[in-house]
Amino acid sequence: CFTQQSSNSSKHKLKTSQSNKRKASDTTTELTMGVNLSTVSSKHLNGAVTNKRLKCEYRQTFMDLGQKLDASTRCSECGMEYCPGEPSDELEHKSFHKRYTADITINNVNALDTISTCPNGDRIIRLWTASNTSRISKVRSLLGWMTREMGCIQETLLVDPTTKVFVYLVDKTIVGCIVASHVKTAYPVLASTSSTAADGTDGLSDSIQNDDVCLCDTTAEQSTELGIRLIWTHRQHRKKSIATMLLDAVRSNFHYGWTVPKDKCAFSQPTFEGRMFAERYFETRSFLVFLSE
Repeated sequence: CFTQQSSNSSKHKLKTSQSNKRKASDTTTELTMGVNLSTVSSKHLNGAVTNKRLKCEYRQTFMDLGQKLDASTRCSECGMEYCPGEPSDELEHKSFHKRYTADITINNVNALDTISTCPNGDRIIRLWTASNTSRISKVRSLLGWMTREMGCIQETLLVDPTTKVFVYLVDKTIVGCIVASHVKTAYPVLASTSSTAADGTDGLSDSIQNDDVCLCDTTAEQSTELGIRLIWTHRQHRKKSIATMLLDAVRSNFHYGWTVPKDKCAFSQPTFEGRMFAERYFETRSFLVFLSE
């Protein structure tokens, strides 16, 4: 009788041990499969029960198997190209995006020199002239913000003593700007195609299709009265004729009591977008470009 009870007790312990091992194996399998359990009960071989809190941290990684990694994307607002998932790229994009989308505002608008008021309430003001340098810090901040976007050199914009800065205001926010000065001579741009291209394209000249640099006829020097050194419109306010209204106001207010004719206006070396705007505004492909000193 004693032998039978001992045998039954051994069988019971064996079954209990096998059951514990099976439960521990099931728990390990669940953890291996990545089941997200906030609290897991696991039984050790000695039968003790402990509660373990799992802390899951997810991190985006890339497998470099020799392939070409092209996971970059371009931000639709600031235009910066970066790689999502790369901490350094995301940090740099966040910093650049914040600077790019930050508005430049002007307080006490009524005290400024308003030269034109639009029907919708927007204003065009003369922000700075060489004889009135009270807002030079605001102008330098604005020019620094624009030149970072356009890639031009800021230091040369205010060297000419005849330079004037005009801005377009929506409420108190600057959304457009023109830097203009008095220029005596300029040269017509060489246009190598007719107004309507034979292949059915939009008729842009070969130089604008293939190169951003405008080639000028230096043998056909013409006298001018107004030079546009920089013209800019905020990305979110384009296609609203802001640049056109700005340039019209500058022509009417650059010289006191006289509107500068279009054929007496010249641009500095324009960008691709700047040349397309000039061709539409002056209604000719041979608009004038002055050479920077």
